[in-house]
Amino acid sequence: MLEELGLGAFRLHYESLDFNAGLIVGSGSLLIDTRSSPAEATELQADLVKHDLAPLRMVVNTHHHWDHSFGNQVFSGLVAIYGHPDCRRRLLEGGEEARRRLIEEMPERTGEFAEVVITPPDLLIPDRTTLDPGGVQATVRYLGRGHTDNDLVITIGDVLFAGDLV
Repeated sequence: MLEELGLGAFRLHYESLDFNAGLIVGSGSLLIDTRSSPAEATELQADLVKHDLAPLRMVVNTHHHWDHSFGNQVFSGLVAIYGHPDCRRRLLEGGEEARRRLIEEMPERTGEFAEVVITPPDLLIPDRTTLDPGGVQATVRYLGRGHTDNDLVITIGDVLFAGDLV
């Protein structure tokens, strides 16, 4: 389901894990979070094409948790992936262990999680920046420890994307 939240701001809702991906659209698009596996990220990527949105130019991970970042590999090499420095660190230090636990705890999804290649953000936002995927500006901020030690929030106009902070 694609829902417009405000001028240039959308959410894509998925029943799996009751997940919301954010999208900021101008002449290009910024995707917020990549879902929990390459299969789910591929579904998200197909939905972007199906809805005929502007070309994807960048991704932002709101935090390191698997359900928000284990789809990164689908977008790696195609667009820049942004995140907090501690998001990168946590994925590099604990991503494989998290993937192993998921395989043990969710055997029905073993095949999906076995395909995950831990792919941390390659561009880091330690404090605050403005990203422009094409004619629209999104403000990305780190406000301090929240749900994790690496939560980023993204605003465009009066729309706030807050990952798992709310």
